[in-house]
Amino acid sequence: MMREIDWYILDSLMRTKNITKSAEALYMSQPTITKRIMNIEEHFGVKLLKRTNKGVTFTPEGECLGQCAAGLAASFKQINEEMGRFSSGKFGEIRLVMPNSFGKFRFPHIIRNYSALCPGVSFSVQTALSDKVCGVMEAGEASVGFICGNYAFTGEKFAIYEEQSLLAYSREINLDELPALPRIEYVKGAFTKKLLDGWIAENFPSKLRVSFSVDNGDTALEMVRSGLGYSFFSAEKFLENDKELFRLPLYNKDGSPLVRKTWMLWYKDDYERSMIIKNFVDFMRSEQ
Repeated sequence: MMREIDWYILDSLMRTKNITKSAEALYMSQPTITKRIMNIEEHFGVKLLKRTNKGVTFTPEGECLGQCAAGLAASFKQINEEMGRFSSGKFGEIRLVMPNSFGKFRFPHIIRNYSALCPGVSFSVQTALSDKVCGVMEAGEASVGFICGNYAFTGEKFAIYEEQSLLAYSREINLDELPALPRIEYVKGAFTKKLLDGWIAENFPSKLRVSFSVDNGDTALEMVRSGLGYSFFSAEKFLENDKELFRLPLYNKDGSPLVRKTWMLWYKDDYERSMIIKNFVDFMRSEQ
């Protein structure tokens, strides 16, 4: 049976016409090369070489196979180089899934730093509510995920940071005023919604009325800017460009801040089998 090294041997002999020189170039012994040539001849049932005082010459069959070997050797070299780039974890694509807020406020900074280290790595990004991210991971549609809040997950997880929830309004207010003011609510993940509903139940005798319901935080923020009401946000990053807005950090009754952790998710098998996944997960953990 032909081996990859056989094509390198034929390619080298085509160029050197000398077994000794080819043995040196390939870091092989002369007897080994001679044995491999005999195996190739047996495999194809033809004579490939003739020995002379100056080295070797190829038979017509040998010339034909040697010319094929030149192209195959180059192809094998390219394939090995490409696979080597993949095995280094510095080339290829990583499929990610994350909430829209993480993608907007955190992901660009992460990727800018990671791409400086591994410019050959590309990313395919899917966004979903945090309570849907685990499902995307379990369906095999992403290799690494990010969730805001604590959700059950069958793989590995690592907390990368936590953020305090806050209230934003167009002017300074205190909590006692909230029942009388219009509230702007936007769609949140199940954990975040439960966290906020628990805080409201702990601090107010009845639910705070919702005057506007919108599908994302960006729209809610724009309405707050317009003075249409107040809204609760789970990340300070939402308001980093709105210094004129009043913001009130939220605290539990015991004085502890109302916080939500953001987690990175991955599967152990992917981590152990794929260097590109391992490198990215290790980078994220080292950055915290």
